[in-house]
Formats: sequence, C-alpha cells, structure tokens
Amino acid sequence: MKNQNANSDVIARKYMDSLVIEERVLGAVRPDAGVTFLGERFTSPIMAGALSHLKPGMAGYAEGARLAGVACCIGMGDNETLGASMMYRTNAADVKHIDPAVIHRGSWL
Repeated sequence: MKNQNANSDVIARKYMDSLVIEERVLGAVRPDAGVTFLGERFTSPIMAGALSHLKPGMAGYAEGARLAGVACCIGMGDNETLGASMMYRTNAADVKHIDPAVIHRGSWL
C-alpha cells in the first residue's frame, strides 16, 4: 500500500500550510495610478477604446469614460458620421483617431 505522507502534493500542502505570512505596512502612501496625457490628468492609464459603431450610444459611452476619469477614443471619420457632436457635449476627454492614408488622399476632416 502506498504511503500517503510520501505524496509530493501532501508534503507541499503541509509545508504551505505551515507558513505564516504577516503584512506589516509602515509609512505607506496610497498608490497613484494617474497619468498625464496630452496635458490632461486622468485617474487611470487605461483609455476607453474607439467604438464608433455604437452611434446611438456614443454620448453615454463618453459620459461613462468622463465619470471614470479616463480618456475616450473616437474612431476615424467625420464628426457627424461618428456622432461626435453629442460626445463633445459630455465634456469627456475625447481623442480622435486619424488615418494617415485618409490625410494623404486629402479627405480628412
């Protein structure tokens, strides 16, 4: 019959259970994940991605990004196509994507 105490899983589990981890924090400061991007201060380095296909919901999307303290991307296209005018009314920090190929063709707005 196999000795259960010789099983490496049992030995490792007994060892892990015998460890005592105690946290001691002295003089700690609250971490700040904020970042400054294009002269604006944001609470997080995470930027809400461009979801230009959500035309009816883009204003709410921008408002959510503003409330979260993050930048909001706007996809490529003119302002009317993207509904950007509604996004601008939310006072969210919007970053518009610019396609160099479109600029080269001269049709960029």
